[in-house]
Amino acid sequence: MDRANALLGTDELRAHGILRKFRVKAVCTTDDPTDDLAPHKAIAASSLETKVFPAFRPDKALNVHLPEMFNAWVARLEAASNSSIGSWPIFWTRSAGGTISFTRWAGASPITA
Repeated sequence: MDRANALLGTDELRAHGILRKFRVKAVCTTDDPTDDLAPHKAIAASSLETKVFPAFRPDKALNVHLPEMFNAWVARLEAASNSSIGSWPIFWTRSAGGTISFTRWAGASPITA
């Protein structure tokens, strides 16, 4: 067990080391539209050769049956999109493929348009 723990502490067996060792070309994460994508920017700026892409996953948009949770999430979405969400078309645009996915997300990923 001590040997295993010692090996797990080496750079070769840390996340970046494993990705390098197995020559992983790309990894996708699941990200809510309100998530801070600073970690993606940091990874893109690092020496890691593996590309890490945010994958759009607005699961919390489906919590309309939980008003307290849903309304708090919509408030975070408003802050993230820097806009007021007062109608279904605006909600759809902000949560499922409009402003956030094309402006806020574009600079965070190594994807080039």
